Amino acid sequence: ENCLVILRILWLLVMLVVINHFISCGWYAIGMLDGHGDHWTQKFTEQDTLAYRYATSFHWSVTQFTPASMEVTPVNVLERFYNIVAIFFGLLMFSSFVSSMTNSMTYLTKINYEKRQQRTTVRRYMTDKN
Repeated sequence: ENCLVILRILWLLVMLVVINHFISCGWYAIGMLDGHGDHWTQKFTEQDTLAYRYATSFHWSVTQFTPASMEVTPVNVLERFYNIVAIFFGLLMFSSFVSSMTNSMTYLTKINYEKRQQRTTVRRYMTDKN
């Protein structure tokens, strides 16, 4: 049972990373669109690798789910709209994530408490019968 709860927690973490991956890819794609004036990706230089650009986008995405800050901000209407949608989605996802984690940890605590109670009862029985 403990393993199932731990697997559930790991699954939640993996899903959080996957969701942030897609949001960060969307953020980068919107930043690369032409025709909307300035865009946030203009801060990159030719020397910035794709890995650095992805890490920056992923970092931005994670900050939309948590109360963290980031130097990357939207600079046009499309980016700002995407940012607002990401913030609301992040609020819902982060709240659900915290709730699920709390439920899982409470369940683990309950299981361990019940096991301790059973061991204590068996020890007490064994002590009384000797």
